Amino acid sequence: FCKEDLAGFLNRIKIPWNVSLLTLAGALTQLEDESDLEYKRQVVIRGREYIREELNSLPGIWAYPSEGNFILIDADSLGLSGAEIRSRMINKGIFIRPVFGYYLGKGFFRVTVGQPDQNQKFIKAFRELYREVKGSATN
Repeated sequence: FCKEDLAGFLNRIKIPWNVSLLTLAGALTQLEDESDLEYKRQVVIRGREYIREELNSLPGIWAYPSEGNFILIDADSLGLSGAEIRSRMINKGIFIRPVFGYYLGKGFFRVTVGQPDQNQKFIKAFRELYREVKGSATN
């Protein structure tokens, strides 16, 4: 409850998310737990390797090397747009993010590396989609 111009100023200088002081304190404490951070880092590294190996074994699919917690995937050979792949993966209970507007092929998307069981579910669902598309192309 304040003047509109003051509210506008305050919104420009605050962090973009509403985070409580308790949440911030918890986050800072978590960052101090180096063994947990290293464990999580290793989970992401192993997950990236697993996803890349599995996807790169599919003809026409390319998962790019990554240093982050997500992988960029070129699935242009499926003939589907990233949005179509997203819709079909959502129907399988998997969420991916199409990457529009980056001057990439229409079938590019990214997937976030998760826990091992989540990564396995993604691979299983994507292999099903791959078989559905490639199977229908050959029939």
